Amino acid sequence: MCVLGVQVLRSESLAGRSYLVDADCVNGGVPYSDHFSAVVRYCIKRLAADATRLYITGGVRYHKSVWAFIKSTHHMSSMTNTN
Repeated sequence: MCVLGVQVLRSESLAGRSYLVDADCVNGGVPYSDHFSAVVRYCIKRLAADATRLYITGGVRYHKSVWAFIKSTHHMSSMTNTN
């Protein structure tokens, strides 16, 4: 569930030929959701008068360190496996 979404038309876009849009989505209800956001880039290119191509790439953008989360998860997993 995307709580806060922002789409930005990048300056590299060429009107009528190609458009680059970056979408950044901050999630809610997920542990440590304030530490990262999902990022998607859409690239729309005109191939002909009646044809376009859409490229979609995605990733994760980290806003804060997640080492505490990883460390606590690893510790809990280790303790569970030893019992």
